[in-house]
Amino acid sequence: MKIYLLDRKQSQVDFWELYFSDIKNVECVCDDFAHFMDTHDVECVVSPANSYGLMDGGYDAAITAYFGDALIPHVQEYIRTHFFCEQPVGTSFLIDILGSAKKLIHTPTMRVPSVIREPLVVYQCTRTTLISAMQNDIKSLVIPAFGGSCGNVPPQKNRAPHAGSLRPALDDAFIDGLELREPWIGENLTEEKRNEEQRLVISGCRFL
Repeated sequence: MKIYLLDRKQSQVDFWELYFSDIKNVECVCDDFAHFMDTHDVECVVSPANSYGLMDGGYDAAITAYFGDALIPHVQEYIRTHFFCEQPVGTSFLIDILGSAKKLIHTPTMRVPSVIREPLVVYQCTRTTLISAMQNDIKSLVIPAFGGSCGNVPPQKNRAPHAGSLRPALDDAFIDGLELREPWIGENLTEEKRNEEQRLVISGCRFL
């Protein structure tokens, strides 16, 4: 599976590359959503919306603008039917995008728009997204920076960079040859990467 990590801010992409440069399946891209979709052949997009499928702000607004307003009621109908109107945070489902050959994985990072205070939310959202993609035999997908905009997820929390929450999810999901590997933790960073991490934090890099 080919995975693109997409964000418009170069500082975010720099931080990602520090952690994922050694994973051949992952490519970090600095671009806006529409231009990325026009220039990349990707099978599935990931929405980091909320439990009610409100896709009218931030990254989700860009998804809606690209695929059309019919996407929102389509997502909300699935949530109403399968989750009794409220999809739990950190769960994922995959649906076809009406009028397109693309598919969408909907993974709410928050119940309603709010600041994300629990680091494991990023981990759980990433992991369930990848599991959903693998269960549906997705060959390529684009994932945003979970916790964006109002989520306000910082790059460091509890001594480990918050961006590192993505790495164990990628490892646990076996994307590299479908092999079980030891969970990745921030303490395994080389001294060189620790220094670069510190430089990014000092320079004011934020996770989103």
